[in-house]
Amino acid sequence: MKHSFLMKIFIFLTALLAGYHFADSQVLLQKKISLAADNAPLNEVLTSIGRQAGFSFSYGNHAVAAKRPVTIHATSSTVEQALDGLLQGSCTYKEVGKHVVLQASREKYYQVSGYVLDAENGIGIPEASVYERQQLVAAVTNSEGYFRLRLRNQYPTADISISKERYQDTTIYFASVEDKVYRLPVRAATLHALDEVTVTDNPRKRLLDNFLSGLLLNRRLKAQTRNISRFIAERPVQSSIVPGLGTHGKLGAQVVNNFSLNLIGGYTAGVRGLEIGGVFNIDRGDVGFTQVAGVFNVVGGRMEGVQVSGVANTVQETVSGVQVAGLNNYAGAGVSGMQMSGVSNVAADTIDGLQLAGVASVARRQVNGGQISGVVNAAPQVKGIQVAGVVNAGGDIDGVQISGVVNIAKRLRGTQIGLINIADTSEGVSIGLINLSRNGYHKLALYSDEIVRMNTALKTGTPALYTILLTGFNPGIRDRAFSFGAGLGHQTLFSKRWSLTTEATVQHLYLGDWDHTRLLYRLRTSLCYQPNRWITFYTGPSVAFYDNSLVPAAPDYIQSPADRGLRSFKVGGDWIGWIGWQIGVGVF
Repeated sequence: MKHSFLMKIFIFLTALLAGYHFADSQVLLQKKISLAADNAPLNEVLTSIGRQAGFSFSYGNHAVAAKRPVTIHATSSTVEQALDGLLQGSCTYKEVGKHVVLQASREKYYQVSGYVLDAENGIGIPEASVYERQQLVAAVTNSEGYFRLRLRNQYPTADISISKERYQDTTIYFASVEDKVYRLPVRAATLHALDEVTVTDNPRKRLLDNFLSGLLLNRRLKAQTRNISRFIAERPVQSSIVPGLGTHGKLGAQVVNNFSLNLIGGYTAGVRGLEIGGVFNIDRGDVGFTQVAGVFNVVGGRMEGVQVSGVANTVQETVSGVQVAGLNNYAGAGVSGMQMSGVSNVAADTIDGLQLAGVASVARRQVNGGQISGVVNAAPQVKGIQVAGVVNAGGDIDGVQISGVVNIAKRLRGTQIGLINIADTSEGVSIGLINLSRNGYHKLALYSDEIVRMNTALKTGTPALYTILLTGFNPGIRDRAFSFGAGLGHQTLFSKRWSLTTEATVQHLYLGDWDHTRLLYRLRTSLCYQPNRWITFYTGPSVAFYDNSLVPAAPDYIQSPADRGLRSFKVGGDWIGWIGWQIGVGVF
């Protein structure tokens, strides 16, 4: 039931957006009709107009007196011209899909209509922007250069501006408007030679433009934005259903608002206050201080404050504050604050704060703070902490890396904690089962001690702290034993050839059965001699501790490990200790 309800909502929104694009491309009001009627009911005349033009009208009784007799004689007139004569400014017209919606006007209006022409050849200029700055009313010319503006009577004069790519911006002052079709010429822009410049591509900006162009913004809105990108106004409030269908009409993308409410989605110049979108919010410029959307937010400038969406937040420049998204957060520059998402966070520069993600967090320059993710964290520089369920990948690490599996660093000056720790150059500490670094401590040791005659140990890390993985066995058919364990060690260098190692290990002794946990704890120190970089000889004493209360081992296995030491002593309870030894050779 829940999925069926969500599917209905999705179909409704898709249809509404599709209708919005369709209406823009068809321009129903500019279709030509021919009609003659004398004292005919208005509703019948409207039906005839719609039948000829291939659409239908939608209106309420409060907007149109359906039975009012009207007279019309139109030959090859536009639908808009016919409606102007029939309704006399009592209604506004909006195209939605294959419908023209008639709404009662609360104010009195007058109209300015005409053609924008190329001053050199007199040809109409398509997709030119014609707008009145004070009233925030705009239109985009059709393929023949035709436009119509509806202006409020309370402003009897008008400054009509015309903007178009590759043409000079033109403003015409109307002290009064006559009932005629104006022909407004504009001149091509003068070309100037520029100094040689280097153009740097911004792939993210290109991606943002393609995303907006391909998915959400119709052709006329894109043309409007290109034509008058330098004109920005400020208003306290705006509301819209979809981009271009709202209180600021086609000039919505040129207005910065204090409060913006978008039923489905909106496209504005920016916000300095609060913006709420049922599905999406798109802002060409900066946004502050709160932006909330059901699906996604897109900001072409900076974001300051709190940005929340059900799926994704995308900010072209810096983020100062908090981004919260169900799927992904993206900042095209740095972040000062926090990014929180169910899947991934990306900061294309430095993050001063925290990235928290269910799967992955990425900072493309530096982390001053922390990254916490369920799977992976990545950053070229970390001055703080990385915590990941699987892998941390970093360049210079001046902090802490903690992972469930592997930590990777180019240069480590801090601490790594994980099963596997890898550092190209290490000046810090790595704690794990395997620790690898190019300048670190790496030894494969073959040695004997008083309990187990044949042992192998892998020692990896740094001289300051390395880990030990060991295993061994006694050959033959008597005094048998098998062992495995782990430990930590430290190397003190006396010279290039001589050093001293101190190690602490714990190992399990298998003496014929798995029913008893026979743990042997050992502290040992060894004097090491390294004649060359590939081989090391070492030997030294050890102190071992063992629970002597355990039942005897199986036949042919060592019965009492303590008896094999040089000298035994009581530790407390059933625990016993003894002095042991080890001698061996290390390679690599």
